[in-house]
Amino acid sequence: MQKSKIDLNHTSVEYSPGKDPFEKARNKSSRSWILKHMFHGPNKILLFIVFFTTIISANLNSITYIVLGNALVDFMLGNYSTLLHYVILILLLNLGTPILRVISFMLREIVAHRMERDTRREFYANLLGKSQSFHEQQQIGDLMARVTNDVRMLNFLLSPAISYIFESFTTLFIPIIYIILFYPPQLILAPTLFAILFLVSLKYYVKKLGPVTLRLRSFFGMMNATLAETLTGIEVVKASVQEHRELEKYISNVKSYRDAYIDQGKIQARFLPLLLIALTVTIGLTHGIILTFILP
Repeated sequence: MQKSKIDLNHTSVEYSPGKDPFEKARNKSSRSWILKHMFHGPNKILLFIVFFTTIISANLNSITYIVLGNALVDFMLGNYSTLLHYVILILLLNLGTPILRVISFMLREIVAHRMERDTRREFYANLLGKSQSFHEQQQIGDLMARVTNDVRMLNFLLSPAISYIFESFTTLFIPIIYIILFYPPQLILAPTLFAILFLVSLKYYVKKLGPVTLRLRSFFGMMNATLAETLTGIEVVKASVQEHRELEKYISNVKSYRDAYIDQGKIQARFLPLLLIALTVTIGLTHGIILTFILP
């Protein structure tokens, strides 16, 4: 696999659309560049609202189960006078939680699309600023793949990737805090084990998925580059009777992309946290039954 020759930082610029607010971050590191785009302009305010609403909705969700448990206790004790208040409170909590989640989803999509727009604009501006010799050295298909598909991946990086990660951690640790505050400390065993195993399995999953995803994106760029170059020089290909050779080259890149895609699917199919959730529910229920009926 050949390394990409694209370098948007160290090539002479012949055209500049004005001040580039991302230049320093881009020259520093890819992580700084992504963070700069995420928190650029009004994005920081929108992201603050997203994080705030996510935390509030996780708290409301935990409070709902606590109120529901108290309502069941009063029902079992025959205290029916408080049930109406519990019903109204649970209704309000269940209305507030999805409303906050909808606001969070909407704002994170706005930020993700703004990030994609700014990234694509930055990429186009840098391409316009490059010399003719720079463009002659690049593969058109690789450039097209980066401008379209790779930039689109930055949208998905924020929504749903980073947003779901943050939401998963809030819905994981906030209920543990409520369990410590409102329930017997023995019940913290199952959630704590799940949190530890979840973090370990997630780290293992990301470590395995990262290199395969990088291969997938590289092969996608090579596949597009081969096709674009063949179509651009189709007259030369036909004149030199190289159709079969070009077809074999393209099929080879397609197979490499297919194999990387299959490898990615195999890793994603072995997403252990889903199994851990089922095991945690089973262990937690068994532990609660033991504490209630066997070891009162």
